[in-house]
Amino acid sequence: MALRFRPLCCLGFALLAGACNRGESSANSVSGVNLTTPASGAAPAPATDLAGARQRIDAIYAPYTRGATSDYSRNFTPELNAAIDAADQVGIDADPFCDCQDFGRMTYRVDSLEPSADGAVARVAIANFGDRKTIVIRLVRRGEAWLVADVGEGADSLARRFAR
Repeated sequence: MALRFRPLCCLGFALLAGACNRGESSANSVSGVNLTTPASGAAPAPATDLAGARQRIDAIYAPYTRGATSDYSRNFTPELNAAIDAADQVGIDADPFCDCQDFGRMTYRVDSLEPSADGAVARVAIANFGDRKTIVIRLVRRGEAWLVADVGEGADSLARRFAR
């Protein structure tokens, strides 16, 4: 599957393919994981189950801290990839994991990772070129692997944007 991006800046989005690997290094600050029971009263998944979700998040964000990224679609569920492919007339206009076109000097911190009815929800605080924001990631477990079912919230949800 090839994701197409609409360039909104002078560099377009060559970063997705790792073409802009500048070898920059950046400290990555990671806080503890919040394993509280969700407000819905649903029983939380065992902490060991969330360790895999945390590993997926780290695998997504670690390359950014080194000034590189990879084809992030490999982190998505097959359903999210299919929805993007089916509705991909204009492509994704920003990298959903940083909500940006370009990145540099990026750091991240997992502010919370909580079990949900169908997996886990993470809130990841990022700093990109000094601008700070929080990215919400919904993960689901498929076999032994944790995959990203959605990035963003509400109207900014990637799954909602590409839903049929």
